[in-house]
Amino acid sequence: MEGELIALRVIHVLGGTFWAGSLLFMSFFLLPSLAEAGPAAGAVSAGLEKRKLLDWLPVVALLTVLSGLRLLMRASGGFGGAFFRTTQGEAYLVAAIAAILALVLGLTVSRPAMNAAGRLVAQLPDAAPDARAGLMAQAAALRLKSAKAVRVIALLVLLSALVMSVARYL
Repeated sequence: MEGELIALRVIHVLGGTFWAGSLLFMSFFLLPSLAEAGPAAGAVSAGLEKRKLLDWLPVVALLTVLSGLRLLMRASGGFGGAFFRTTQGEAYLVAAIAAILALVLGLTVSRPAMNAAGRLVAQLPDAAPDARAGLMAQAAALRLKSAKAVRVIALLVLLSALVMSVARYL
């Protein structure tokens, strides 16, 4: 059983670090810089797409949440109610809920909006000149929607990490 615990903690801590770090970097540095760069941001976006960041991030987030739920199950004695009536249990529950909300928001709002924006931008070379402005405006609106969601997701993941980091000592 100790092997499982070690593996779960490694997955949870490394995954959470990657997830939180990526989101905080994207939210507060990368996305605002790309917005300021205008059309030049396309090359950076293409590089990120080539490296499959938007494919890896949800996988890592899902593994982080699943490993966290298993760790919580172990700590709570099978999700026993008594554990969640303790300050530590309440803290872990708040952290888990924040992380799950972040994952759901990423999968249902941010990622679909970015994918849709990418599909619109991919249509630009073949689009009629009078249709390009409309496609670019739609893509910009979708990117903005995704960027707003990423900020909320980043704050939820940050909240989760902060609460988990101190929950043991409450």
